[in-house]
Amino acid sequence: MARLTPLPLRFVSPKWAADVPSPPHDALDAQGRRAHVHQHPQSFLAVTKSLEDAEPGVDSHQLLADGRAALERLLADGVFGSMTSPAYRVYQLEHNGHRQTGIVAGVSVDDYDNGVVRVHERVHRDRARHLAEHLQVVGVQSAPIAIAFSDRGEQADAAAVMAEVTAGQTPFLDITGSDGLRQQLWTVEDDQHRIRVERALSTAPLYLIDGHHRAAAASEHHRGHRRGQGNDEPSQWVLATLFPLSELRSRAIHRVLVGVDVARLIGAIEDRFPTRNTSDPAVVVAREPHELALAIGGQDRSIAAGPRWMLFSVADLAGGTPNPLESTDPVRLSASVLNPILGIDESGGDHRLRYRPGDADAAGIVTASGEGELVFVMRPIENQTLVDVSERGLVMPPKSTYFVPKVRAGLMLRSM
Repeated sequence: MARLTPLPLRFVSPKWAADVPSPPHDALDAQGRRAHVHQHPQSFLAVTKSLEDAEPGVDSHQLLADGRAALERLLADGVFGSMTSPAYRVYQLEHNGHRQTGIVAGVSVDDYDNGVVRVHERVHRDRARHLAEHLQVVGVQSAPIAIAFSDRGEQADAAAVMAEVTAGQTPFLDITGSDGLRQQLWTVEDDQHRIRVERALSTAPLYLIDGHHRAAAASEHHRGHRRGQGNDEPSQWVLATLFPLSELRSRAIHRVLVGVDVARLIGAIEDRFPTRNTSDPAVVVAREPHELALAIGGQDRSIAAGPRWMLFSVADLAGGTPNPLESTDPVRLSASVLNPILGIDESGGDHRLRYRPGDADAAGIVTASGEGELVFVMRPIENQTLVDVSERGLVMPPKSTYFVPKVRAGLMLRSM
């Protein structure tokens, strides 16, 4: 049974709301994040810099100290309001005609550790460790992990409560960013609403959909506090937003290779798998389920008429009982190319591999193909596949799923 708790939080002041909440961390590469902070010095990205964002000569300890200093500057400038009383909040995101609404709550770290909150992706160990140190040094949770619940049966009452709250109250925060994302927040004030939310979600299957590294970091942070200081109550909970599964919209997250021997890689793929080539993005979109797609950029192959793609057929990874992992592009790619040919272990991280969210339609595929890059074009993971993988205790490589719109860091703060 899942345990939830209402949390005391601080929220960004409306007058700062256009500047402080940051774009999704993985929507930009390290260079893009550095550029964003340079252009928007009040952005919360200055607080949440990752290891790859560090300038030359800056180690992880200095990076964390800089993040703490950036937070203190924001607090001194009055960017965030006063700490509120513990409560559940309704959080609604709307972008490009799509709307999803969730409950902001504390979710027990023990439920993550014990598998009550199901996971579906491996994590990079160094990144999780850095985020745990971030919680210790910077001292706040600022981006809720995103959890999905199956909104059927009794669980549908949680969605009903959210509808009643949003229809009956004025949001206390309503902001629209430069990217067109509208974010609204309401407080769950009625005790009966609170009881209904807890009853509905305590028995619902919970699926972690975004924030695997943050959840792992919260778990590590909590274990450290229990060893050193006994049971530290704030560390028992991780800031989360719980969304109905039916409202989630999945996008592709492509694999980008840099610094590899292009000719050798293409030769190895051609030696191992049946291949065919195309310059038509519609053919890439309509490729067979067992085919993977490699986009080849400018300096390595001529793209005078646009990008070119190699489609290669990967046989089933295993026989016997159908395995939901086998239908996913990230797993097929890792098992057939990244690991055996390039020696890339995604659970450990590798500087040659980057991730780029995007669309899987023809326009998105063309955009994904940058000059001089090798891009493996991924298809989005379907919601039911995520559920099947999670329920069977299986895991995909990191960054296999990408749900939009994403919750944003710097909208709310929870003190650790």
